[in-house]
Amino acid sequence: MENIQLLEGCVLWRISKAQLTRLFDAHHEIERLVRIIYEKYYIRLEERYVNAQLRTATERYAHLMEAAPHILERVPLGQISSYLGISAETLSRIRSRF
Repeated sequence: MENIQLLEGCVLWRISKAQLTRLFDAHHEIERLVRIIYEKYYIRLEERYVNAQLRTATERYAHLMEAAPHILERVPLGQISSYLGISAETLSRIRSRF
């Protein structure tokens, strides 16, 4: 189960499972594209899980700084700490060392 929060204005689209299946049946290139997107999503999910299990909080923050520095400029610190799986206080201590 996931919870996705939008932090900026967005346009969201939705499609039912039945409509998606019909689209895949009619356009196999779209089915392939969605499969590739799912694969990339799974890889990112797995990386996040491994990071949470095997890296220290400092290492997770350093990785975020390296991989997506723009996030640190645009997202409130409370949400960054939640994403990293640490308290806001721990994040504050880590940030003071960088």
